[in-house]
Amino acid sequence: MQKSVASKNSNSTVTIALLTRSQAADVDRVFPGIKTIWQNPKAVAEALHWTRNWGSDPKATGEIFFIARNGRRMGITGYFLKKATLDTAGLRWHGIVEEERGYGYSTMALKFLAEEIAQRHKGIKYLSEALPLYRKDAMRYFKRLGFHEWDDPETEVDYAKVLNLRIGLAELLRLV
Repeated sequence: MQKSVASKNSNSTVTIALLTRSQAADVDRVFPGIKTIWQNPKAVAEALHWTRNWGSDPKATGEIFFIARNGRRMGITGYFLKKATLDTAGLRWHGIVEEERGYGYSTMALKFLAEEIAQRHKGIKYLSEALPLYRKDAMRYFKRLGFHEWDDPETEVDYAKVLNLRIGLAELLRLV
């Protein structure tokens, strides 16, 4: 599955393509840029571990997607289905390499995820994110989009204290 999305920069073609399970199992080879998205080495290690695990675990839920501009992979995003909060999907390792930030690609990918989740999982109404407290830039970004704080009973982050945020899929679908 692949979808092209409109870009602010008319000279670019942005695609969001489903990551196969075999690609996920070997993600650091098929997308070396994943190691540069997060500054915290523990966050990078967690992203690699859980993406590889999703690729090898047939019980893992949700999907993972590459974000590419003009054919070059520049980001990753995805979602998973929560076990205790049945109306909420969790955001899975959403990020864009630093040199591609500021062009709206992250927002395009979030809107794409909202469309995917709404089509595939009728009972899901929200998308959540657990942000490490040291990620002030990401907190401002997600809050600006409309994410708000909430108590998530399922947050499992071993490397940092987090702020749990959530937004309605309908709100995400209204983003430009």
